[in-house]
Amino acid sequence: MDIAIIGGGASGLCSAICAARNLRKKGLSGKVTVLERSQKVGRKLLATGNGRCNLMNENISLSSFHGDIKIAESVFSRFSYNEISEFFSSLGLLTRADSMGRVYPYSNRADTVLSTLLLACKQYGVEIITDFTVLDIKRHKDKLEIISESRKISASSVIIACGSRANKGLGSNLGYELLGKIGVTYSPLFPSLTSVAVSENISMLKGVRVRGTVKFLADKQIIHSEDGEIQFTDKGLSGICVFNISRYAGEFFRLGAINGNNCENIRIELNLMPEYSFSEIISILQNCRKAFPKADCKELLAGILDEKLANYIAKKINTKSINDSTIKRLANILSKMDFTPIKSDNNATAQVTAGGVTSKEIDVNTLALKSDKRIKFCGEILDVDGDCGGYNLSFAWASGMLCAEI
Repeated sequence: MDIAIIGGGASGLCSAICAARNLRKKGLSGKVTVLERSQKVGRKLLATGNGRCNLMNENISLSSFHGDIKIAESVFSRFSYNEISEFFSSLGLLTRADSMGRVYPYSNRADTVLSTLLLACKQYGVEIITDFTVLDIKRHKDKLEIISESRKISASSVIIACGSRANKGLGSNLGYELLGKIGVTYSPLFPSLTSVAVSENISMLKGVRVRGTVKFLADKQIIHSEDGEIQFTDKGLSGICVFNISRYAGEFFRLGAINGNNCENIRIELNLMPEYSFSEIISILQNCRKAFPKADCKELLAGILDEKLANYIAKKINTKSINDSTIKRLANILSKMDFTPIKSDNNATAQVTAGGVTSKEIDVNTLALKSDKRIKFCGEILDVDGDCGGYNLSFAWASGMLCAEI
């Protein structure tokens, strides 16, 4: 029983190791081969977690995932945190978790994870073929034929783990082109876990970081709210809490909808002082005015905000007169600073791509194609994407394990 795995990323390598192990356990003869289009496998894995590789999360919950939840629910009902942790433990990879449940290799280096996976591939006889771009899969009664420009490889079954187009230089559209060749449909694609460009001119805030609350609103309804560090870029907003709302902006610009519901307007609202109520912010500002009665808006905020941010807000207020009305306007901005997201090409910087193969095409219990059980799918090619914090890699490992079941 020969198994070919298209894609040498996280889910592909994990699936290869587990498939080779399962063949041994069942006493079956067969070969497991990973086909990778690049010169090296695991390139995107090396870039995760800023090179530290946040490889899973202790607190896997369906609330942290989006897309076709039927798939995520089925995958994690079979392989959740304990199974993923046990997999890496069996390979000798030592890990540690932070206070938020994010699990990293003990070395704090992504290359440790990749080296461990490659060592396991060698141990279990997994062959890795690089510079192999799959152009098509021909289905025959007794075999599947995987075709590249220069050669053909036959297999009993194929696992498609070729990732997504996210991240310039690491992602690709080839997986989606392959889906078209073999007649598999997929849901609309859009970037997720990325910065959000805004229409306002905030170039003067580039480099500013502030802790606060970010809210994403659609037609004035709050869709998502999250606390964290907000980073200002020359054209928009960034930071983990912004990454976690970027999916909604991507969906709106791609489909004109949020969570499947049509909407007309979206905006982002920042609370720069979430620890305080509106009335408390007013009291703080009044105390500042009392201490410095001749201070302008920027000076009034000197002991509260970064100088660039104080200057930006002062320009928005655009008055030299500090009265009760000005204090209220300042408090409004500090608690509800509005930004309007605009469409931009975020695929180059996105960590993941939302959308992909859905449960309409596959059996969620096996991840096999309904029309041909010999073809399975795992990882980001599926219509499942997670929040920041190791959730996407958790799904990559878990879905790879499920695909490897024989």
